[in-house]
Amino acid sequence: MSENNKLSPGQDGQSLTQLTAEVRDLRRESTDLREKVEARLYDTRPIWERVLAELTALREDFNNFHTETNKNLKLMNHQLEILNNDFMKIRAELRDLDDRVTRLEPPSA
Repeated sequence: MSENNKLSPGQDGQSLTQLTAEVRDLRRESTDLREKVEARLYDTRPIWERVLAELTALREDFNNFHTETNKNLKLMNHQLEILNNDFMKIRAELRDLDDRVTRLEPPSA
């Protein structure tokens, strides 16, 4: 069995040559794959940059919209408070007028 594990002088060099060729092939394939990945990244990079720019613009627009909406809601709330106060004053004045008219009219029999 020990004889089968021993390499003849010619086989050792041949195995090393084959191994070296395999390593070269793997490196070449790795380089080719890396180049393909870089090319794909180059193709998609402008798309992603545009998408990120649009997302940034949308976020800014949304923040502006949110700020403006909050400002408008506060203004409307304030205006509704004023309107409510005015309405309550009108109702109070109407009640006073109704009381005055009731006092001026003779009781109907």
